[in-house]
Amino acid sequence: MATDESSPPKSRQPGRKAKFNKEQIEEIVRRVDGGESRRSLGKLFGVTGEAISQIYIRQTRPDEERRPSLRRSKMLTENELQDFKKALDTTSPRDHGFEFMGHHNPDSWTDARVRALAKKVCGKVPSVRVLKQLVTRKHRMPEYDPDAPPPPPEPHDVRRLSPEMAADEEFVSYYLSDKAWQLRLKEHEYQLREWERYKLEREAAAGRKAAREAAKGPPADPEPATPEMLAPGMRVGKHRASKGTPFTKSKRKKRR
Repeated sequence: MATDESSPPKSRQPGRKAKFNKEQIEEIVRRVDGGESRRSLGKLFGVTGEAISQIYIRQTRPDEERRPSLRRSKMLTENELQDFKKALDTTSPRDHGFEFMGHHNPDSWTDARVRALAKKVCGKVPSVRVLKQLVTRKHRMPEYDPDAPPPPPEPHDVRRLSPEMAADEEFVSYYLSDKAWQLRLKEHEYQLREWERYKLEREAAAGRKAAREAAKGPPADPEPATPEMLAPGMRVGKHRASKGTPFTKSKRKKRR
């Protein structure tokens, strides 16, 4: 039985790509311009409403005005990658005003701060794969200098709290109270005492090590190596690692 090419195709299996001829595409564009809903046209032609929208967009809009895909919106060019990596290596979250994003170390690059930096520098948010390649452990955990004292505490600010904690009015009132700030100052004093104690222990250990090195004196000249003396009857060459005592004769291979 012959079928009319202009008639809508029959319903297809989900996920199967639809194929339309030129007359059907022109009919879809004409009906959409006429005011018909794309969902009803999708049911009529056996596809989804999104497929009808894509057909209409491809036929009525130029390439530069089409809606960019999600993958294309996350892809960074070579210049954008270089600018983003340079900003990540040479600046800190404080330089961009991102230190209030979360309660973490103001100098560490967290996921939220890295995405905000990419949005500021490139105008895009890269994919998770690209962020894992560019953000290293050095960015997430800045180097700690044991000889430097712990920095003073940062003033309490609601912007440092997570959205869940900031929504709790009782916790916010305690967080901004003088009692919480005094407790934070006492914690800083304890950190300073611990730092001074560990510093004295390190200096004492370094002094003991220097005293031991001085007591040893200059290193003696190494003795000349003497050739290894083999015991009488010890096997040599390829028979040295074989089984048996040193005085056991090596087995002969049978002649064929």
